[in-house]
Amino acid sequence: MDATRPNVIAFVDRLLQRVVDLANGTLDNGAPRAFAGYVSLRYTSGSFPFLAMQRFTATVAFEVAGLGRVHGTEPFLRAIEADAVQLGGAMHWGQRNNFSLYTRICNGPSQNAGAGSCSSLRSDPRRGEEAL
Repeated sequence: MDATRPNVIAFVDRLLQRVVDLANGTLDNGAPRAFAGYVSLRYTSGSFPFLAMQRFTATVAFEVAGLGRVHGTEPFLRAIEADAVQLGGAMHWGQRNNFSLYTRICNGPSQNAGAGSCSSLRSDPRRGEEAL
């Protein structure tokens, strides 16, 4: 996520609200749940190879890890993944990532993905999946 944009603060606010939502049962069909894990923020400079997640001159990466057997982990991660993408973030390629290849490559303002690569995936999203 671009570390210079107000979306960083908006995402932190939303992430904290999701913890409250989870405890209130809003994220899991009315069942109060907990998240047992951590959130860290890592600020880095840009890196512009195609697969690099540091898409901006000043990038902030949110690392979120939770215990898999805790019942609140899955709904919490699912919600904050959607929130991150909605606010212009991108999911890490090699970690938990439930989004399509098109969303992973072409979501938000990306200096990594050229217009040609996004347009070819848009016309045939399976093409990119086969390449992986």
